[in-house]
Amino acid sequence: MYTPHITYLTHAWEDTSRCPFCLSALDDGVDALPTHLSQSPHCSVEFDDWKEIVGELVGDGWVA
Repeated sequence: MYTPHITYLTHAWEDTSRCPFCLSALDDGVDALPTHLSQSPHCSVEFDDWKEIVGELVGDGWVA
């Protein structure tokens, strides 16, 4: 059985200047989170888990 690694931080993400998974400061710009995810294996796994859950909730699936 698949067990996601989603934490409370992910559900309460309000500060887009910080990573929702580890709370590290993100650079400005549209590529800030993807760049951070490419450099942080832990956050990348968290994002993949989050994307899986969101995809199950969205009727037509997830488009990234």
